[in-house]
Amino acid sequence: MSYPSKYTVDRFEGDLAVLLDRSDETKQKDVPLHYLPKDVKVGDIVEEKLLINGKPSYQILKEETDEAMEKAENLLNKLKKKF
Repeated sequence: MSYPSKYTVDRFEGDLAVLLDRSDETKQKDVPLHYLPKDVKVGDIVEEKLLINGKPSYQILKEETDEAMEKAENLLNKLKKKF
């Protein structure tokens, strides 16, 4: 795995966040919530970096998240117009 890696927050299950790999969304990763920023939410794009001690650190990529949400909303609106 190359670092930094990007993931989409897919869902929360108990004290875990299920992340989907941005380069291959068939690959998922379960991460304890305490590794993620407190304000993380479903749909956020996060970047993982490994710290010197080998533990992961995650940062929300707000601009990329906003762009992805806008793209999804535009696609949904196009589909709604077809029906």
